Amino acid sequence: MVVTKIISAVIPAYSDVSIVKNSVLSLATQWIPDDTFMLEIIIVDDNPNGEYSYFTSEPFLRIVNKNVCIKIIKNAENYGQGISRQIGIDNALSNWFVLCDEDDMYAPHAMYRFWEILNEQYCGGEDGKPVALIAAPVYGFDINKSRTLIHSHAIWVNGKLFNRQFLRDNNIFFPTGESSHRAEDYPFIESLNYAINNNPNFKRIDFDDDADTFYYWIPNRKSRSRSEQYYTALLTPFTTTSALALYQYKKWYNEYYNLTSSDKDEEM
Repeated sequence: MVVTKIISAVIPAYSDVSIVKNSVLSLATQWIPDDTFMLEIIIVDDNPNGEYSYFTSEPFLRIVNKNVCIKIIKNAENYGQGISRQIGIDNALSNWFVLCDEDDMYAPHAMYRFWEILNEQYCGGEDGKPVALIAAPVYGFDINKSRTLIHSHAIWVNGKLFNRQFLRDNNIFFPTGESSHRAEDYPFIESLNYAINNNPNFKRIDFDDDADTFYYWIPNRKSRSRSEQYYTALLTPFTTTSALALYQYKKWYNEYYNLTSSDKDEEM
């Protein structure tokens, strides 16, 4: 049973085109067999002075896979990565989407593998449960370009295929305001994990196989956040805010679904 003919990919962009280019290229040149599915790339321009029209220009479109379409959404101001992601998600054509940071890359076959796994597993397998999330390995690189596997259960949002309807049904959104700029992925992913773990009707699929590469996390020392003075210290209040948001989410979830067992109280 084919459940999707479109996958959307959201890239929040702030940096120069030269930084964003590799991310867009990695998605625009995905290996997609003819008429299998369409990949929609949404670039959310979060820089008031940014200009990303290059990615919809004729010279760039020459190298884009014919099964790929690209659109750009211009923010009115700098909203931060969290809100920018949410804008892209809300405007996506597909219910199924991936996220990509502006300076990272997806492996050339990643979207096809996501599509393949989704269509095999959505109503298949012994449990017959629909998919809420497919989480794949992320590969990080240090300054010496050595590769390190970061398993799929990491709190980062990258390297994952999300079910937008499941997120909406369970009130899972990226934080707004100042919390959109830092540590915004933590409450989002942890809320999603909590919702899946406590919903017997949906399943999460994890892949931690070294041979099944999906996503490359590339350290960018010139990124806006990491170039800030006292970056690590700045994370502390936002991480605390994220933890409080997660607590409030769990409280809402337990009340909404009438979960009152002692184990939920202990975890909170």
